[in-house]
Amino acid sequence: MMDPALIVYRKELLEGIRDRRALVAVLISISIFPILVLVMGRFSEEVRSEALDLTLPVEGAAYAPALVAWLDRQPGVEIGPAPEDPEAAVRDREEDVVLRIPEEYGEDFAEGVPAEVELVADTSRTGASVKLSRVRGLIGRYSQEVAAMRLIARGVSPLLVRPVAVETAEVFSARRRTVFQALGFIPMFLLMNAFFGGMQIAADAVAGERERGSIEALLVNAVPARRLVLGKWGAAATFAVFLSLLGVATCVFVLRFMPGAINVSPEPADWLLVVVLAVPLALFCASLQVVVATYAKSYKEAQTYFGYLAFIPMIPFFAVTFGWVEQGSWTSFIPILGQHLMMLGVVAGDAPAAWELVVAGALALVAATALLRFASVLFARENVVFIR
Repeated sequence: MMDPALIVYRKELLEGIRDRRALVAVLISISIFPILVLVMGRFSEEVRSEALDLTLPVEGAAYAPALVAWLDRQPGVEIGPAPEDPEAAVRDREEDVVLRIPEEYGEDFAEGVPAEVELVADTSRTGASVKLSRVRGLIGRYSQEVAAMRLIARGVSPLLVRPVAVETAEVFSARRRTVFQALGFIPMFLLMNAFFGGMQIAADAVAGERERGSIEALLVNAVPARRLVLGKWGAAATFAVFLSLLGVATCVFVLRFMPGAINVSPEPADWLLVVVLAVPLALFCASLQVVVATYAKSYKEAQTYFGYLAFIPMIPFFAVTFGWVEQGSWTSFIPILGQHLMMLGVVAGDAPAAWELVVAGALALVAATALLRFASVLFARENVVFIR
């Protein structure tokens, strides 16, 4: 005779697969985020490339021929004629940045006082801001070169005005720096997949059946509460694991097509470690959802609670982004936070120790077991099963 848990598991799994609308909705919802990140990465790369190939309109170029000639010699910079109305041209997005040189520039420059120039730009536009920053940097370099030549002309070494030189010794690898700055979304995305994967199944298989009254028939047929919970958890866990694996595959795809500036290509062994971290957490998430669905009195109430649970994967992301916590061995003992930091480290090329993987996975499984036992206890109470 087939185990009751397997019977319940097969029933819930088939019902979940048949509910194609809900399944497609979940797949679309978890796919939008990485695709959006890919589009944003491509857009950022295009903006950066446009800033490298810069056409700079100059008004009053005749007042500062040396400056204009110097700018024209810089790689990727082409000097162009200024529009009749620079403000209107920038406002109408015909130009991004216009350099305006006033008539008194030459006189101030000759007298050795700061010669002012004006940059007309719309800083609310991302592309214009990047180009504005580059033009500012170029004019700043020109100013430094002129200042150095003036000191040399007076027999003074330019080094005298630079008594302290600061050099940065970067201990982060380029890959690790890129991951922490631009790809911190990967662990959060994978954790959200684990949470979203089993939500629909857990809500319908537990809260939904209690609301419809069909769960009473299972208990009347002497199905032990622990076997019933185990079967429903198994169906939710299957979907959670599947969507977690799908999330890993999506990350592999997204990183492959990321622009060169933020392109990171972890090895297959790295992705295997990510899977090892994600699967136990998916089992834990499914057990947590079963407990919440058991506590809820209706399907809608369960969905409301699950909406709150969706914020849990975001907490480690913000904690790491704002520097509230840093990776250490102690984080392995904290579910979700430990997995987030270890996934981030794996993608950055810094694999965790074997014992950290074992501890994180074991704690997730122990927590899942404890939650399932608690759900079984709840099912043994009449006021939980018979809610009408």
